[in-house]
Amino acid sequence: MGERYGSVGFMTTNAATRKTMLRLTGSTTLIFKVYEWIVGSDGSPADGVFVYEAQRTTTTGTMTSVTPEPLDTAHGLVAEATAGSLATAEPTYAGVIALAIPLNARASQRWVAAPGGELVAARVASNGLGFGSRSPALTISTRCTVHHEE
Repeated sequence: MGERYGSVGFMTTNAATRKTMLRLTGSTTLIFKVYEWIVGSDGSPADGVFVYEAQRTTTTGTMTSVTPEPLDTAHGLVAEATAGSLATAEPTYAGVIALAIPLNARASQRWVAAPGGELVAARVASNGLGFGSRSPALTISTRCTVHHEE
């Protein structure tokens, strides 16, 4: 089993346009696996639906850097994957959406992969996974926590 890390991202969701809360990017020497994703809104309570989506990315976009924190602080190893939040320029998304969670804005959800069912990032420069949210009717902030193993 590899080392495990946690990253937190957030974004204000604008209508039907997906905004990236968190992006994890690997490298030509790294395959990482996302095994847990927790999503919800930390804005003022409102009735309405959000769709949280995980999808492969082929560029990093322009984002504020986030440091993936080791979940086992006894080892204290630094993550090889890089992370970003608060996109000012969205990453490029490719392929089909790997995971979609429609959810009332007053609720939160935790997704945990079945063994062998993790979201796996390719060993390609600038490729990774993006975790975003969109809503057809609401503009309030959303937040996510992503746990990955490398």
